[in-house]
Amino acid sequence: MGRLDGKVIIITGATSGMGRVAAKMMAAEGAKVVCCGRRQDKGDSLITEIKGAGNEATFVKADVTIDAECDALVKAALDTYGRIDCLFANAGQGRMFHFEKMDWKKDYDDIMKIDMRADYYLTKAIIPHFIAQNKGDFIYTCSVAATQGSIYLPTYASAKAGVTQLAKTIALEFGRKGIRANCIYPGPIASEMTYAGSPVEKMFLPMLAAGRIGKPEEIASTAIFLASDEARFLTGTAIVVDGGLTAGMYSFPDID
Repeated sequence: MGRLDGKVIIITGATSGMGRVAAKMMAAEGAKVVCCGRRQDKGDSLITEIKGAGNEATFVKADVTIDAECDALVKAALDTYGRIDCLFANAGQGRMFHFEKMDWKKDYDDIMKIDMRADYYLTKAIIPHFIAQNKGDFIYTCSVAATQGSIYLPTYASAKAGVTQLAKTIALEFGRKGIRANCIYPGPIASEMTYAGSPVEKMFLPMLAAGRIGKPEEIASTAIFLASDEARFLTGTAIVVDGGLTAGMYSFPDID
């Protein structure tokens, strides 16, 4: 028996990184996964992998910054599987810039659209279905940047803080209707930008009590827990998966 047997889960940002790994791991746990992304070729290869392992998934090409495409994503999930049990809102992007040199569209509007507005819109589109079935889970990929100031990441940090408050509000307003909402706060996770020996890894390593950057599988396993019935009393909060980044000041002169 899988931990997610029979659950229908929409995953945005599913064609790469944490989303791709989560899609494969959730499907392996018995979920029917609706994978969303903007790249058809990446989506097709993901579905081939999942079905090749004997699991169930479908791909919907959609840009979550476009309302009509979000609506089409929700409709496709309902048409294909008849219900939705969980949204794992994972699509996002970060861009570093000096605040005084900020490009209003590229560095504010575009980031806010994908990192916060898309999550709000999808939540609004899905919640009537959760209310009707008296059950449903929202999981949002946020960031440790939501908890503290982040130099060169003002828009990203602000967006993630906004999504955190969205989760808390949804948890409070709809908890008595069987609906849960939680966030995951990843620290630095291995990716195309953050790889062994990369400048990003070298920047973070001195700050990490774990002594390494995280793996996408470690975020995916957290999402599996949150989507499962094991977490049924957990709502309106965030799970920090950051290797100790926010625990305190790890890099410190030796006092011996």
